[in-house]
Amino acid sequence: MRLAEVYRLIDLCEVPEIDESEWRQREQELEQHIRTEPRANQSLTSSLARASELLLAQAAENSANDNPVNVAALLSQEILVRQGEVRTLEEQIQNQKDEQYVWGQLIQDWVNDLRRPASAQSDWEHFKEVYVPQCNVVAITCNEREQTLEDSGQVSFDVAIIDEVSKATPLEMLLPLMRARRSILVGDHRQLPPLFQEGADAQTFSDVVEEAEQDEQESRTALTRQNLHRFEKMVTASLFKSHFEAADDAIRARLEVQFRMHPQIMTMVNHFYERRLTCGLAFPNYDRNHGLVLVDADGKTIIKPALDGEGNRIPKNISLPSSEIPREEKEKVVHEGDHVLWVDTSRNLEGQIHKEDMDAAGKPARSNRLEAQLIAHTLLQLDKQSALLGYSPQKRRQVGVVSFYARQCRLIREAIRAVKPSGRFECLDVEVNTVIRYQGKEKPIILVSLVRNDGIDTRSQGMARRRSPTRGHETGVR
Repeated sequence: MRLAEVYRLIDLCEVPEIDESEWRQREQELEQHIRTEPRANQSLTSSLARASELLLAQAAENSANDNPVNVAALLSQEILVRQGEVRTLEEQIQNQKDEQYVWGQLIQDWVNDLRRPASAQSDWEHFKEVYVPQCNVVAITCNEREQTLEDSGQVSFDVAIIDEVSKATPLEMLLPLMRARRSILVGDHRQLPPLFQEGADAQTFSDVVEEAEQDEQESRTALTRQNLHRFEKMVTASLFKSHFEAADDAIRARLEVQFRMHPQIMTMVNHFYERRLTCGLAFPNYDRNHGLVLVDADGKTIIKPALDGEGNRIPKNISLPSSEIPREEKEKVVHEGDHVLWVDTSRNLEGQIHKEDMDAAGKPARSNRLEAQLIAHTLLQLDKQSALLGYSPQKRRQVGVVSFYARQCRLIREAIRAVKPSGRFECLDVEVNTVIRYQGKEKPIILVSLVRNDGIDTRSQGMARRRSPTRGHETGVR
């Protein structure tokens, strides 16, 4: 009786229109699983069983309908379609086997060759005689010896592009300029000029002359102010500056829209660019929202994050790129927060007058231990708060610590190890380096140690003339 009832229901059922999404899902599952013939047959059986279940379920729902259909014919038609798909897959599998038979050994030999430790060097020795002369883009430093290009057959170029041209002296630019019919000079004469001692501290030629004057060594060195004026255009960025300013508008261009800094930081540096820089970010207060609250030794808040109209922090989804954040979310920012902080280190935490470190001879040592300690403790605050904002050892926040002097960088690393013996933070990836090493890089947060401080108490002596105009350190939160 039960079997007869089933047949009666099948005869009475009306087959609905096939649910396209359901069948697409079945097809995708079929394509995924039938990579070999046994699995293809197994998947076919599963799909047919599922189809039968769907039809029986529909028959139960439509048992009162008086329009009988030929369910067996529909099932047979579906079986034929599925069998055709299986045959197609079997043909593809066979084709892959044929290709593997032809190419498999060759590919395996190639993989084994790539795994050899010396494979890159041996390939280079084999191909360089043909590859190098055919290159149409060659990257090289201005100071590379002339023989390097001649040995590789690269003796002339259509165009030479010289980047960071403000850091190159005219003599350094001669080689690339002489080897190209046209030249493109890219640089910023308001940034670092050519440096006198690039391997250690960021000392310009003017810095060295000033030190020689202070040490009364002019008679024993050629680095005099008179010689500096004589050869100024050879050792500063003034040559590029004068050519750029005198050039016709048709052959020069200024890039004045920046997408890196929050407008607060841009305002600070815009002093050097005649206020011409503009911010290209549509929502800088959200895109550059750091989410941090920093306090000083007295517990006073000195850095605030972006806030909404009710004074609440604006949460930021750090797992998504800015382009995927809804516009309405970005428009919630009412108060932009703080993005630049200057810290005065002319006095220590006890309120006593502080000055930069001195060496055994009583001369400035180009280091400032107080600033190094303050930076280390600031990084601790940043690390703890970054953990609350979603950063982790797997997704660390990028922080740069910059100084003009290599000795100060060493002191900062020592101060970091004093608070973090491993030298690493849980949620921060900290890079400590000199200004020269940082030029061209960017980080969301930058701490700058200016180091120089002659210990003059400006509170009691007013604005007395200072040997060095810099003091304290600066924090910039992009």
